Amino acid sequence: MSMFCYQCEQVAKGEACTTTGVCGKHSDVAAMQAFFKSEVTNEDNQC
Repeated sequence: MSMFCYQCEQVAKGEACTTTGVCGKHSDVAAMQAFFKSEVTNEDNQC
């Protein structure tokens, strides 16, 4: 699975991690967190 993670202050060179995260996070976890964040912040889903 490919990875594009920019979720923490540890990202390499201030850019998104594209393999295993600098923090040790794997691509599946990064994808799940990005999905949940988009669901929570999506205005269409608000009551």
